[in-house]
Amino acid sequence: MSTIFNWDTDNKSTFNLYFSLIVVLVLFLIMEITYQMLFEETLVVVSHIFYFPIILCSFFLQKRGVIISTFIAMIYLIIINYLIPGMSEIVSSTMQFYVYISLSVTVSLISEKIRQDRKKFSSIFNYSESGIGLYNAKTGELVDKNKKLLKLMENWTILDNLKKIEEACTTKHEDGFIEKIDEDSSVHDFEIAFNREDGKEYHAIVNASKIPGDFAVLTISEITEIRSYQKEIAALNRDLSDANEKANMYLDILIHDINNANAASLGYGELIKEGIPEDDEIYYDKMMTSIRHSSNIINNVARIRDIHSSSFKAVPTGLNKVIESAVSEFADLNVDSTVPELRIMGGPLLTDVFSIILENSSVYGGENVQISIRTDEDKEYAYISVEDNGPGISDLKKERLFKRFQPGGDGRRGRGLGLSVCWYIMNKYGGYIGVSDRIEGKPESGTVITIKLKKADQNEI
Repeated sequence: MSTIFNWDTDNKSTFNLYFSLIVVLVLFLIMEITYQMLFEETLVVVSHIFYFPIILCSFFLQKRGVIISTFIAMIYLIIINYLIPGMSEIVSSTMQFYVYISLSVTVSLISEKIRQDRKKFSSIFNYSESGIGLYNAKTGELVDKNKKLLKLMENWTILDNLKKIEEACTTKHEDGFIEKIDEDSSVHDFEIAFNREDGKEYHAIVNASKIPGDFAVLTISEITEIRSYQKEIAALNRDLSDANEKANMYLDILIHDINNANAASLGYGELIKEGIPEDDEIYYDKMMTSIRHSSNIINNVARIRDIHSSSFKAVPTGLNKVIESAVSEFADLNVDSTVPELRIMGGPLLTDVFSIILENSSVYGGENVQISIRTDEDKEYAYISVEDNGPGISDLKKERLFKRFQPGGDGRRGRGLGLSVCWYIMNKYGGYIGVSDRIEGKPESGTVITIKLKKADQNEI
């Protein structure tokens, strides 16, 4: 029967199906015989008997079943007209014939829809990337498994019993996943690991949900390759961390020793300043400028290192204290600073931003450069402008002023590194930094560096 009807079930399910059909058929025949004995309605009894083969053929054979059912209905029509001739019987049997055909088409369509749905869900089940199975809570067996689960269990050399799988696990939890299924009716992202006989370790994620009866739908996804990659990444991260520590150690040594050398050179330079002949003063000034430039480079390298090692979490910061700290580094600089008590979202590296801007104006603005720092604010942001009356920056140079290793203007050798640090710090604090002319349209009138920062709660202490 299973071969004839091409019904895709295992032996036990097939037996249950056809045993049920036989029981129904026997009960049906008993009922019809009893009905005939009591009421002697042969036409009605015969019409009832023909329902059974028509429904079965239409359900199991779909389109072919409709053709077979049509022949069965014609046989019914012939039998009735032969056994019980008469006009009323002919009319009644003809109407019954069309009822059979209508019933056969309807059952066939329903069966075809069920078959298509079964095929669709069977495809999803069998071709899923995860192993899927039906777990019998009473026996511990996986009574049904898709192709992926069968392949996994074959690779793992584990029997199709969930309890055996749990026993083979090397990962020990307070509660096993079977116990969780029984107690909580579900398991989510439960990781297991176990060793195969050849010593190879496997990892998997188990998910399960109980369904009515003593069953649970189980999915197992292998993550052995992912865990292998994670171990490799962890090892690489450790190596990278060690390399970073060594690099920082070497950088600390270089910064410390070069700064000491630069400080000594500046000190000795000041000592010999009085004895320099007038014709050689230009070379003396160039020497001192180069030493200071070397110190600036080292300071910027140190700043960059601090930037990459900081978390850059913006915190409430007093703007006036930040600017006062930066201005105090340039005692000989003419700075007009009017900064109210204002709290902004920033951090300690904001002082470096203003120090770099002031240093840039000092070095390239000339001996008589004048600098002013002004603030403005709206409901959400604070705006700080640092203006100088130096030679200014051309529009072409403005476009790349904050790019790494780009000079800001004619003769501004090497300052792009410092200003790129400013941009990086502002970006990390969620702020903005830009450049414009002191007088719009006249670059030669001086430069304005504008900083925008989010305001903090002014009532917070």
